[in-house]
Amino acid sequence: MAENYDERPMRPCVGCGKVDRAPRDQVALPDGNTAYYHMDCHVLITDCPVCKKVLEGAGGHSTDGKKNEELVEYLVDQMNPETPTEAIFTTANASGDPNVKLAEGVN
Repeated sequence: MAENYDERPMRPCVGCGKVDRAPRDQVALPDGNTAYYHMDCHVLITDCPVCKKVLEGAGGHSTDGKKNEELVEYLVDQMNPETPTEAIFTTANASGDPNVKLAEGVN
């Protein structure tokens, strides 16, 4: 994902038809093509649980949530490896896979 909003490609949203640089959810179609939805449009149309969680983390999927450039900045910040995140596994055997390595500092 381009970190600078102005470097992002202009794309249409299948849901609302608006063409802009806002983040999109990509949906694979049976014919091999890809449909792009604004995350909030995808929540409204299909109740997409992934888009819903992303937008809830960014302040909600209503008119009060982050949009466009603010949403891109939020997502880029969340991808920053220096941003603290929750530990997914709390013990070495939580995943059931003996080859899983825990994040540094997790016991």
